[in-house]
Amino acid sequence: MKMKVSYLCLAKTPSKSFFKPTHASNIKYLSIKCFSKIAPGSINKLFIPISLILIRASLRHKKPVSGSSSTFRILILFSLSLLSFVPADSLTHQLVVGSYTQTGNPGIEVFDISLQSGKSRKAYDLQTPAASFQHISADGQYLFSVTEEAGGKSAVSSFVKNTRGQFEKINSSLTTSPGPCFILYREASKTLYVANYSGGSLSVFKTLEGRISPISQLIQYTGSSVNPSRQKEPHAHMTILSTDQNYLYVNDLGTDKIYQHKIFADGTVEEKFTATTVPAGQGPRHLIFNKAGSNAYLITELKGQVDVFKVSNNQLNLVQTLDADTAKSPDKGSADIHLSPNEKWLISSNRISSNELTIFAVQ
Repeated sequence: MKMKVSYLCLAKTPSKSFFKPTHASNIKYLSIKCFSKIAPGSINKLFIPISLILIRASLRHKKPVSGSSSTFRILILFSLSLLSFVPADSLTHQLVVGSYTQTGNPGIEVFDISLQSGKSRKAYDLQTPAASFQHISADGQYLFSVTEEAGGKSAVSSFVKNTRGQFEKINSSLTTSPGPCFILYREASKTLYVANYSGGSLSVFKTLEGRISPISQLIQYTGSSVNPSRQKEPHAHMTILSTDQNYLYVNDLGTDKIYQHKIFADGTVEEKFTATTVPAGQGPRHLIFNKAGSNAYLITELKGQVDVFKVSNNQLNLVQTLDADTAKSPDKGSADIHLSPNEKWLISSNRISSNELTIFAVQ
């Protein structure tokens, strides 16, 4: 499959803002046909840790609806960028690629990527149905994946790195709620937090040496918002930890809310939560914190905007909203958001209407 990102965009922003535009008078575009064509040295520090993640989000279309008989687009989802067990100075990295599997592809494929030549080589694959999102533990020993299926087949799976340096399956456990689309591993408690899009819920699992126990908690969200086709019910889309690891945030595209749960010592969460409400119809998708935990940045799928929050006592306070999707089309599809390692750049991806990366300079 050929991958293409149409534009790299340096976006103009208001003068008094948390983002500083690189060019104050014009929006500047740089066409990119393929990341592998860019000289490695020019993108290593800024793009390598995030660019392939963003290609995943850029390619992803609307999510499958539980129980629907429609034919869905089968788009490769780049679930993880460079794997953490590869030395930082290595010229070869491994890339885990997850995908839907309606056309018979394996689900998870692992590629060796050369930063020197820009070429890739498939190393091996893992048969995993509807493997639309993955997470790798900090030591690189464990890989966790969702199976985003309906009909009682929604699950999470774990894999361990063997003596050959390849992942092999440990086990799977059902989410008991349909459409898991995001998975997160908390190292301190060895806990998995899974956002179920179709089910509008949060599944919590404990693990032991990578083996996933049966579900520990299922927290069901309720509500709706103003978009009649996308927000009739809750759609949990992402889970993310606070920088102190004591709170879990869950983005709900369907209700325009970000839920905040306190995390207990064993990794389970308090079922009573607080909620931050974003402007109606935005559809919160992915959230990222800076290292200090003082700012948070949210990409909203339905409006194609970035919300900037000041964080105080783990509460999110909206201070700025910027357009990330510059297309004139009313159908927005913003997807992923990341800070560069030096936190000087905020990068978001837009699918469907513009197929672009939008890059903001952080002031």
